Amino acid sequence: MGRSVIPFIAVIFSIISVLAWPNCSSSDDTEVAKSMTNSIGMKLVRVPAGEFLMGSAEEDPGSRDDERPQHRVQISKPFYMGIYEVTQDEFEMMMQTNPSSFSRAGLLADAPEAIDCSKLPVDNVTWYAAVEFCKRLSHLPDEKKAGRVYRLPTEAEWEYACRAGTKSTFHFGDDLSSTQANFNGAHPFGAADKGPFLNRTAIVGSYQPNAWGLYDMHGNLNEWCLDRFDREYYSHSPEVDPRGPQTGTSRVIRGGDWYSDGRDCRCAFRYADIPDGRFYALGMRVVCELISEGATLDPIIAAGGMSESRTPTTPTGSELNTQPRPADGEDWPRWRGIRGNGTWRAPRLPETWPEAGL
Repeated sequence: MGRSVIPFIAVIFSIISVLAWPNCSSSDDTEVAKSMTNSIGMKLVRVPAGEFLMGSAEEDPGSRDDERPQHRVQISKPFYMGIYEVTQDEFEMMMQTNPSSFSRAGLLADAPEAIDCSKLPVDNVTWYAAVEFCKRLSHLPDEKKAGRVYRLPTEAEWEYACRAGTKSTFHFGDDLSSTQANFNGAHPFGAADKGPFLNRTAIVGSYQPNAWGLYDMHGNLNEWCLDRFDREYYSHSPEVDPRGPQTGTSRVIRGGDWYSDGRDCRCAFRYADIPDGRFYALGMRVVCELISEGATLDPIIAAGGMSESRTPTTPTGSELNTQPRPADGEDWPRWRGIRGNGTWRAPRLPETWPEAGL
């Protein structure tokens, strides 16, 4: 009897293992790794192809106009995504500079030694610097040999990965406390209680991940996406692999940050900034595709929507870390300006402009 029971139990355990595995795989995932660590130590997890409802319904708590209409989107190919936001150590390894405000050279100069700033997410990153990071990473010899191509996620990929198969306001559920994510705990969402306010970024991986193993998709830092931003884009977005509008100035940022209210950390929340924008609440996360699955080594900046007529340049580390130079206009030392009436005496603009543009 014992000989017949043991094989039967083994079969039962095999069936349970298959059924218990999260419903996030597809037939093309059977022969590939579910996760990987690249040549600079970045950990990535494989996100399966699939469909989801993108955006918010009108009745959703916290829903905004630019998150509607809620619409079905298909992500047609699997991809790998960094389980963490890019850290200061990783960014400096590739770019030979660290623009972060929350660093030993910045706001954390007097912070306790126990805080390992190298493991904090890199902040103050422009969209251009984020794209350049991906390009340099893709061209490392070991990454080229492995056939790995890096880029920023599209807005649709980001929300799909954030939700990780859920339909709730957050991948945690419909409430959010600052014990679950790094944001301003004085302003939780839903029925959650008020919680702590760290008042800075947190070391990546300090909070629980979502069902697909991705950390800090809510809070910590806003993250750049590839797409240009258009408030009305959802009304005519393609159903399969949307990549954002063809024109526009600002780029999409997602996820909320360390000083956001809970509402701004929702899966569907959208925001934007100009690609030259720098802010101590703005960072990045990478997506990786495999050449064996159709990825190409085309210029990654072009994938981000830069005009083909503009020849991309490779900025130096010092250029990527340079603070904007002050204009020749007045200072703005207090609320509503130097005179308290919201006016600013700016530099005089030219009477004529070059016909070919600046």
